[in-house]
Amino acid sequence: MKLDVEAHLDGEHTASAAFHKTNWLPGATAGLVDANAAWDVYLLDVSWTEVTARCSFLVDDPDGLRNTVLPPAQDTPLLFSLLLRCDNTRWRKAVTCPLGSGSGSVDLSFARTDVAGDLELQPLVVLGAPPTTTVTGWACRKAAKVATGFPVYLRLDQPLQGPGTGIKVEWHKFDDRIAKALYDLQIVDDKDVLLRLNNRHPTLKPVIDATSKARNQKTLVRDCLFSLIAGDVWMHLADAASNSAREQDEGEELPQLYDRILQIISRRLEIDREEVVSLFGSDSDMRGRAELHTRLQDYLSVAPKTEDIVLAMPAKAAGGD
Repeated sequence: MKLDVEAHLDGEHTASAAFHKTNWLPGATAGLVDANAAWDVYLLDVSWTEVTARCSFLVDDPDGLRNTVLPPAQDTPLLFSLLLRCDNTRWRKAVTCPLGSGSGSVDLSFARTDVAGDLELQPLVVLGAPPTTTVTGWACRKAAKVATGFPVYLRLDQPLQGPGTGIKVEWHKFDDRIAKALYDLQIVDDKDVLLRLNNRHPTLKPVIDATSKARNQKTLVRDCLFSLIAGDVWMHLADAASNSAREQDEGEELPQLYDRILQIISRRLEIDREEVVSLFGSDSDMRGRAELHTRLQDYLSVAPKTEDIVLAMPAKAAGGD
């Protein structure tokens, strides 16, 4: 099925911006689907409060779809459905409209306070009601998914640079004195960031190096490790950037690496960069740094990712060890 999205961004301090994208490639041979349909909202670098959108659906052969999924001689209604899902905030919304002759549209909106990171718009066709008679092998439950299309994404925040993204990652055999350490962060010449991982524990390497997007026990552990490591990494980077900022003479430019670090932390955690710098001064309050680390944990969804591992673990029978 095809999805066409026209979205409108209403900024507080700038002119509004518009977005128009389909999840397929019009005019391409065999109607190739555009699996990378996305709007990088964060690149606009503006403040906004709400997105409004009109989403249009199209099925080329609605009768063929009905004949494929519905019991013979039953006129069960089908609905277009759009599921909006934000994993970072766990916000969900679903909107529907009748399938009719194979096309339809819905209008929707969502607030900035509801979402963070990526928002997925997943098009579906679902049963609008259960069939009058249940027939084995045919769709029979109300809201059952009977067709789907590729999603469109709204990237609301720039992806946080974690281990392996924007930071050079290398595996090394750590010295005996730090043999049980997991990683070591180094900043080279105020330009490059190197994250050294300890290869003395070989079972970790296939987990950390995994690139699959499938949700399984290995990737859940990987994501949890990434979030835990990233929290400490960003605290160390914030410390280094703040020290560099205090050492600069008036009018002297901050090295690009440190300027970028302070910009990212300030924007994502909504903290003035001057406040970030002050947290690492000699007269700063340790409680302020602790709060910064806690906010980083929240941004990186450390608790939900850890919970995902627990929920994925096989349950043990009562009375077991």
